[in-house]
Amino acid sequence: QRVETTLEETLHRLLAHLRDAKVQEVFSEHPVEREIPDGQLQGSVDLLLVSEDGARAVLDAKWGSQPFREAEIKEGRHLQLAIYGFALSANDWPSSGYYIVTTGNVLAPSADFFPRARIVGGPDSASGPDSAGGADSAETVWNKSLVTRAWRQKQLAQGVIEVNAGAEPDADSEPPADGLETRVDPDRFDDFAWLTGVVPSQ
Repeated sequence: QRVETTLEETLHRLLAHLRDAKVQEVFSEHPVEREIPDGQLQGSVDLLLVSEDGARAVLDAKWGSQPFREAEIKEGRHLQLAIYGFALSANDWPSSGYYIVTTGNVLAPSADFFPRARIVGGPDSASGPDSAGGADSAETVWNKSLVTRAWRQKQLAQGVIEVNAGAEPDADSEPPADGLETRVDPDRFDDFAWLTGVVPSQ
């Protein structure tokens, strides 16, 4: 009953966000596919939105963990949104954000598309609907990820593999200055944590 009530309430909140953004078209589980230099990205976007003036936005739904997602955007680690943005950026990059089901909030790096979003800025920026923000754009995060990916691929070619499971960082753990910062702590969503014998506490 609690799940049903949450979903009913959050649907009304989501519709309010869409109305305020003057959304005219909604595509759910929208397939995306795009070539990259040595492979292909494939997946699906929870919601692809198109406003009355033709602007587009990607909205990824998360059940909860709003503080975690806010920190992700603030620290420029919203790689999932960046990947969706790149996959849809044939002409221009769409706006993007997370929709938190349990709170009914849209979290976004800017208010370009969602006027009622909680704008998550950089370290010196306030968070809130009236904030100018300061977080990295999805395009910036994507470009940084390419630098970090190339750096890791070079290490792999040399037979160097960093196992982030209780080991202390060393000189090979530091990404390039213009790359995407890597996590110091083990990722609590890491599917391979059990294989290393070190399971994150959370």
